[in-house]
Amino acid sequence: MSARGDALVGLVLAAGASRRMGPDRNKLLEEVDGGPVVARVVSALREGGVERVVVVLGYEAERVRAALAGAATEFVHNEGWEQGMGTSLAAGAASLLSEDSEHLAGVVVTVGDLPALRAAHVRAVVEGDALGPVSIRVPTHAGRDGHPVVFGAAHLPALAALEGDRGARSILDANTCDVERVAVDGDGTLRDVDTPDALEEARRR
Repeated sequence: MSARGDALVGLVLAAGASRRMGPDRNKLLEEVDGGPVVARVVSALREGGVERVVVVLGYEAERVRAALAGAATEFVHNEGWEQGMGTSLAAGAASLLSEDSEHLAGVVVTVGDLPALRAAHVRAVVEGDALGPVSIRVPTHAGRDGHPVVFGAAHLPALAALEGDRGARSILDANTCDVERVAVDGDGTLRDVDTPDALEEARRR
């Protein structure tokens, strides 16, 4: 059985201020290969089999929302976005917990600045055996963990409880027996674009 479709919800973290990119630049809105970086991430999720995508907004929320116009994407605003990534994970997870989530198998979590993320990367962690409620699937390349990470529905309360700038690494560390690492081709799950140099490298490649 394939764990895909509306049983999984994509959660794109797109609230940060892009401080390392320099003044007046939002890395999510920079263009790579003809489209905004964040739009490429949403497309990779959709093409990889995740039909419903929720984007967590914060810094320049209206600009990010506009960049995704027409993408049939849902949005959640993280009021505490300046406090760090953990608050964005918490805001997104809490929004899903507030719903009737009986048929939710889990969430597919990714940062929004991975211009080389491909549908094949998403399919690698989404397809296959049905996702168990405590399962966690992580794409790996060259010994490094990347995004997107799939969390079974039982982990939603832990995600919703995250604070500050701590990501979900603590949840992986606390559930090592439930973590499945999936090898993927290429480094598109790893190559974010935090700096101008990283952005130019992504454009060259």
